[in-house]
Amino acid sequence: MIAEDEMESDAKERNPNTPIVNLPTLQHLSLTAPPRYSASLLSGIAVPLIRGFVLRCYGGEKDDFATLLSSLKPLLQTSTDRHFNHRLVLEVYLQYEEVEFRLKGISAERKRHVEIFTVSFVDGWAGDAMDEMGTILMDININVDHTTLHVKSMQDTFHPSMLVAVEKLPRVTRMAFDNCDVQWLLQVLTSPIQTELNSNEKRWIFANLEELEMDCCIFDPRQVLRMVKGRFGSQQHKEGCVGFPVWLKKLRISGRSNDPWVVAKDLSPGMMRVIQTMLGDDCLEWDVWTIEDSDDDVNPW
Repeated sequence: MIAEDEMESDAKERNPNTPIVNLPTLQHLSLTAPPRYSASLLSGIAVPLIRGFVLRCYGGEKDDFATLLSSLKPLLQTSTDRHFNHRLVLEVYLQYEEVEFRLKGISAERKRHVEIFTVSFVDGWAGDAMDEMGTILMDININVDHTTLHVKSMQDTFHPSMLVAVEKLPRVTRMAFDNCDVQWLLQVLTSPIQTELNSNEKRWIFANLEELEMDCCIFDPRQVLRMVKGRFGSQQHKEGCVGFPVWLKKLRISGRSNDPWVVAKDLSPGMMRVIQTMLGDDCLEWDVWTIEDSDDDVNPW
């Protein structure tokens, strides 16, 4: 029996012959269960006045995520419709095989925000969960203003297929990495990619990216200069390229000089001046290595 407007449950698999349960006064839902059981429970209830929910899933098989997130569509649509006068912001937190999605509604006055939903997957298929969530957010009728991505402690698993899943998320404007290998990311940000096989048309990946932060990450500092010159220099005006990436408002790179996982080669003062000249003094924050007083050649190739 549900006595309050909020329900917490450890769901068990539902009998498909069980009739739909109508919960007309339920406004908030909190559920912790494996993906398959969560999907079974959510498909068996009707919550017309839902305003927010928290869903935590653990374990499960790869195919379970598509079923679960598909069953989430009505819940996502209904809860976001209740906040039609708010600007919607999606935050994604990724660590190892864990991923969490948080959708917030920000009032017009920007004085407060409301938590609309939190969906997290633990010990599951983080890449597949992101891929499915990105697809669903495109399918349902909600307008997400922008997405911010926070990635922590991913040395080997943040690979090309993961980036493809991330790019499905609506309008990614900020990416923050902590203790990650970001070399491949910097490479794909450097030049436009082919839109389709056997096509001469190209596009910039993460074209809406405004802020990039890397703390204690693995990368070659020279690749930062390559990325800036390729993305914002004369090379960006390439034939066959659709559109241009927005200008970076913040490029923040930090860490401790004794971190064993950070690439040890310094960025020379000459390279740093080139980056600052192209992006602006207020954009670059570089606090990783001690930079010598002597200038080096700014050409990283």
